[in-house]
Amino acid sequence: MDRSFGRLDDLYREIVLDHYRSPRGREAIADPDCRHEGVNPLCGDQVELALRIEEDRIAEARVRTSGCAISVASGSMMAEMLPGMALPEAALLGDRFREMLHGSNGGGGRVTETWTRFAGSRSSRSG
Repeated sequence: MDRSFGRLDDLYREIVLDHYRSPRGREAIADPDCRHEGVNPLCGDQVELALRIEEDRIAEARVRTSGCAISVASGSMMAEMLPGMALPEAALLGDRFREMLHGSNGGGGRVTETWTRFAGSRSSRSG
């Protein structure tokens, strides 16, 4: 094995373990604009995502996960990435992640559709 791959693997493990041991973004949002829960039926991992939206951008993201180290670390990383992101950008990121998980590069579009409906409902509430 190339030494650079070994160092990269070590760095990856270190980052995942850091996020697993000290997950970020677990505090509750009092009145989130968007909230979703999910359970992986194969392994039982659970995730709860709550967002506060301001001017079509994610102002706060809170992710609570229970499950394996990868699941907890992924939620922690998501909680750090999402704040400041525009809704369409976050939707595209979600779609790309889903495609990666399913091994496709075609558009599933489910996340984008959800964000589009959410943004539309926010516009009709504020007008």
